[in-house]
Amino acid sequence: MKARYVLCALALMSLWALEGQIGGDYSYQFLQLSPSARATALGSAVPAVRDHDLAMAYYQPAMLDEETHQAISFNHSFYLSDISHGLFSYGHRVKSAEINLQAGIQYINYGQFEGFDAIGQATTSFDAAEYAIFVGASRKIYDKLSAGANLKLILSSLGNVNSTAVAADLSFLYYDEEPGLGLSLLVRNVGVQLSVYDEVDEELPLDIQLSLTKRLKYLPFRLGVVVHSLNRWDLSFDDPRLDEAGSLFGEEESTGELNFFNNLSRHFVFSGEFLLGPKDNFNLRFAYSNQRRAELQVASFRSLSGFSFGIGFRANRFKIDYGMGAYHVAGAAHHLSFSTNINKFKKDREL
Repeated sequence: MKARYVLCALALMSLWALEGQIGGDYSYQFLQLSPSARATALGSAVPAVRDHDLAMAYYQPAMLDEETHQAISFNHSFYLSDISHGLFSYGHRVKSAEINLQAGIQYINYGQFEGFDAIGQATTSFDAAEYAIFVGASRKIYDKLSAGANLKLILSSLGNVNSTAVAADLSFLYYDEEPGLGLSLLVRNVGVQLSVYDEVDEELPLDIQLSLTKRLKYLPFRLGVVVHSLNRWDLSFDDPRLDEAGSLFGEEESTGELNFFNNLSRHFVFSGEFLLGPKDNFNLRFAYSNQRRAELQVASFRSLSGFSFGIGFRANRFKIDYGMGAYHVAGAAHHLSFSTNINKFKKDREL
């Protein structure tokens, strides 16, 4: 019980202690993308659960456990504007040390671009892609409390400029199976650049998150709440819709600043997951992110911006998930995930 209060206190202190920055000030923004179809369906945020999902454990390494031993996960997203990104990971347990490990790669391919010089003359075409090669580990601290960490080597190639960086993730997860209650604290992308693009040092997309989940007692449903960006309070950005043109009567222009409740609401992602069938083999998922809706909706069109949906099911030894994130009227992100466990194949052969 004490562990939950400690995690809450640390997260709340970080909200006020760290100075905030708005989006667009960071390199390697692909690190913030959803790691799996399930995470996409849950609002691109990972709730505090422990159900042996290796892809979710990349985002929050404390989720690694005994059941992720020899698990394999492949995740690919068909993103907007022909951009694709994904994740491949493998899990392993060192039984003698009671440590759970993972390793893999996160990637994003921006496609091919036509090159032009300073006066608009066509040059050569070029590619752009980024990668994060990672290793991670977790261990139980107490019966229901686990701690985990990732170490990532980041490689970025954008045309003829390149950059490298190292980053780390740290997470704590408290999960009590009996009441279905989970609480987590996550610090992502703490790191520095090793080599820069053009003699300019840039920051990594640091994000501190607090997550709470509760499985209902009399309904096969799990409710999740993720509070993100605890290290920066102000989530406003240069939105021309918030600015009003000066009037003929000399009225003051809008400052574009968010009020307290508008800013506060952008820190929350709400999600739900129906856990149906024997051993929760079939799942229906949905989520809502007010920040995404506020930033990407078009005032003159109705859309599902900010909402996410998905399904997941087990087929024999495989788990298949699909997630859709509605970003803008121009399109949505579609995510597919496939996972299995080599250990299960070995056990079947022995039988």
